[in-house]
Amino acid sequence: ENISKHITYNEATISPTSLRFGIENTPTDAQLFKMRLVAEACFEPLREWYGKPIKVNSFFRCTLLNEKVGGAKNSQHAKGEAIDMSAGSKEEN
Repeated sequence: ENISKHITYNEATISPTSLRFGIENTPTDAQLFKMRLVAEACFEPLREWYGKPIKVNSFFRCTLLNEKVGGAKNSQHAKGEAIDMSAGSKEEN
């Protein structure tokens, strides 16, 4: 299942930290709804403009995962409202 055209559910929820600590990083239906909105309204237009793949570094983080990575207590990631991403290589920048 995809969150949007270019973001898979796994890409949006799996992280090395969640795997290392066995954290089940599963969004609620409300969080998933917000994730889809952010992906469609923010990520997809940027991806279309850029014209190349953009790597999702961090999207949804449950409260426990957010704590493990040192995220802010009121992090938008825990609400499904933030995406950290990177694009291109050093040679392209």
